[in-house]
Amino acid sequence: MNYRSAVAEGKRLLKRTEDDDWALARLSYRVVTEEKLANLTQWAKDLGVSKSHAQNLRRVWERYGEHHGVRGARTFPEYYALAQVSEERAERLQEVADQTGLSITTVHRSMGYGDRVEAARALLGDRRVAEDVLRDPKTRATLTRATRSVDEDLKERAAERGREQNPKLANQSVQYEVIGELTSIRYRLNRMLERMTHELKVNKDVRESVLEVLEELENSVSWIRSFLESGDRSFEDALEQILSEGR
Repeated sequence: MNYRSAVAEGKRLLKRTEDDDWALARLSYRVVTEEKLANLTQWAKDLGVSKSHAQNLRRVWERYGEHHGVRGARTFPEYYALAQVSEERAERLQEVADQTGLSITTVHRSMGYGDRVEAARALLGDRRVAEDVLRDPKTRATLTRATRSVDEDLKERAAERGREQNPKLANQSVQYEVIGELTSIRYRLNRMLERMTHELKVNKDVRESVLEVLEELENSVSWIRSFLESGDRSFEDALEQILSEGR
């Protein structure tokens, strides 16, 4: 097969009859998987469609091509919907559709939150899909924040289990962790001071910004000192606000 003629044929088949949809799915499978005339990204670009659409077309034929033309088979849009989820999820969708008499597309659209999570997990399980998702800055930022939130939650749960199982040992562990973190902060501050004195030309705007941050640091140090010396917790509301703004 000539690749240029394949692209021309693919464009002709776009958005036409169901038979054309099947033909385009078959062509996508041949170009990308069977004959490897182009990778998925190039095929999608030359067709003028999204990579995810090209991937779904290829997957429709790979999974369900044998059903094309079979009497009583589902419609192409239904198989297209099934191609967007994992094979396990697709089987479940078909079972629900058979039990309810609804079309696959209707069942797919009515998926609940848990089903959407399962579908997202299945998609991100594909490394290439995950990489393409993470190339979008907005999506990457959302996932980074979500990862940080989940990590903090898991860490807190683990700490809570430790406190429940051995409160004395857990408390001692936290104390050592605090000392270690304070020591690390001191070291980093000293290194930063060294860089500032040798590399940084401080103008008025920079000086004011640094002094503002230093004032906040001094407040935090004062809170730590006050808590250690007297057990005072009056700063907790202010601290919670600062922490919530940083999340």
